[in-house]
Amino acid sequence: MARRKQSNRPRTASGRLSRSKAAQNAAEQEAMAVAIAQPHRACLPKGLRRSQLAESELGRLRLSHAITPSEFAAGQNYRQLVAAYRRAISAPRGVESALGRLGSDSFADCRVATESEEARRSRLDRQYAATRAALHALPDGQRIASVLGRVVVHDVEAGAEIAALRAGLSALATLWKLAGPENVASRAGTRPAQLRGWRAATDADSDSRLFDDDGS
Repeated sequence: MARRKQSNRPRTASGRLSRSKAAQNAAEQEAMAVAIAQPHRACLPKGLRRSQLAESELGRLRLSHAITPSEFAAGQNYRQLVAAYRRAISAPRGVESALGRLGSDSFADCRVATESEEARRSRLDRQYAATRAALHALPDGQRIASVLGRVVVHDVEAGAEIAALRAGLSALATLWKLAGPENVASRAGTRPAQLRGWRAATDADSDSRLFDDDGS
């Protein structure tokens, strides 16, 4: 297997790769240069290519302002719910990007430490059923649900299905009370400097805004 050329990395007098702080910084810069040159990042404005959001199609749509903050939040929640539900029924969880790995366990953790496995499964069933019902209640709901599955869960490019994707995300944002006028803080959060520093929500952050026990 071919190894990546490392001729530009700092070395010691013996010729070994240096472990100094400068060498570590050089290694990080080299890795970042490779990352931002990837096609899915190269299509973004230069100032946004380092953003963690660029790891997923949903994040790239947010970076390019193709979806709103509430639609993006709804997509995150939907991905987390599907991952937790599939884990509970031992089904495949779909593609995991860096974004998914950072936020996919929010639904899996019990909000009450004494919650039984059966109670947790029942709660996930209700939440998942409420979500699917909201999507299928839309005109052409089956297709919209399918689009959300491809883009949000399996990280496939939205392409010409962006309108269907937004319809589904908007419905979920309404269901989960995420929708509303995009305030000044939300608009400010789309500036490149802030988007570059975006981080996936922690479990505690997600649990504070997800669902009531009836799935709404």
